[in-house]
Amino acid sequence: MCPDTIVVGVPYPRVSTRRLWYAPLGEQKDDYIRFLKDELLPFLSERYHLLGSAEARLLLGDSLSASLTLMACIQEPDTFQRAVMFSPYVDDTLLSLVANSDDLHRFTVYHTLGNKEDDVKATDGRILDFVTMNEQLHAALDGTLKHYQYKVIEAGNHTWFTWAPELPHALEYHWS
Repeated sequence: MCPDTIVVGVPYPRVSTRRLWYAPLGEQKDDYIRFLKDELLPFLSERYHLLGSAEARLLLGDSLSASLTLMACIQEPDTFQRAVMFSPYVDDTLLSLVANSDDLHRFTVYHTLGNKEDDVKATDGRILDFVTMNEQLHAALDGTLKHYQYKVIEAGNHTWFTWAPELPHALEYHWS
């Protein structure tokens, strides 16, 4: 990581809020992306010297927030162009956003998931196959991005314990 890197974490107040803020059909997703662009970035710019380039900003998320990182890049490509996605939730809405984006060639994305994420109980009780959905997203992204790294972690399931060891690799991919 660069010595001048600033890391900012934005917590959510409760699990149910994740779906509202981060899901492709989340009712407050657009408001959250506006918050990142119009409130959080100006707030940080007032306090720190930030590079003005969208290539200098990296969004990182897991599961639903990983979906949001890609959506933020697609919706605001002049503000965000780098993403780390740890096993994003993928649905037809996200795949449609990818298919209809004219800016994918500008993005650098590190995308990973565990190979045991095919039977994940979501917080709303549904059983989801993150392996298949991420394979679909990989097929849509591969060959379209400026830089793209896709990795399937052996014996990994849908938890932070699977993705955490990938964090140094993801950051190195973006900042080496």
